[in-house]
Amino acid sequence: MSRITVSGHQAKREVAMIQTVRAIFADGVLKPLGPVQLPELAEVWLSIDEETIVTVDEVHDDPFEGVAVDMGITDLAENVDDYRLGRRSP
Repeated sequence: MSRITVSGHQAKREVAMIQTVRAIFADGVLKPLGPVQLPELAEVWLSIDEETIVTVDEVHDDPFEGVAVDMGITDLAENVDDYRLGRRSP
């Protein structure tokens, strides 16, 4: 998500107007995700505040991937306390 600050100016008198609008950048075009209060064909200055984007490839679905070990105990999840406290043995 990026935050875009829009500043507009009118021709006869200078009026500062600032709007902050969420937008996505797709196919080379910024597309607002909410309403923008501007007249048609208004020329504006954009100030883009880009957040860090994390791709799906960079996110690990299972934080314990590669750590889990098959202990060969089929009922360990159901009886973890019994095994932990020595009331049951594998």
